[in-house]
Amino acid sequence: MNLAVKSVTKTDLAKYLEKELNCSRRASLRLVNGILGFLQQSLETGCRVQLTPFGIFVSRHRAAHRGKNPKTGETFLVKAKRMVVFKPGKALKNLRTKP
Repeated sequence: MNLAVKSVTKTDLAKYLEKELNCSRRASLRLVNGILGFLQQSLETGCRVQLTPFGIFVSRHRAAHRGKNPKTGETFLVKAKRMVVFKPGKALKNLRTKP
């Protein structure tokens, strides 16, 4: 039983936009890269990215904490970091997958 899930890549998105917008592959890839760059910059500066009805991306601070290696039992310090959290919108929450 093959349970492999296909990933949708940046190239797949560019191909889709190329067909939808009737433009060149180069133009669609520039568009995708521009949008992703803008989203990344927004999250880096602490902005919330809301794509209605898709969902919301928020950059959060995670405090330093102690971690533990489950194999050895050794404890170590995990540094504080910023992480991106995604909260799906209603359209994605109600999404039903085909069996």
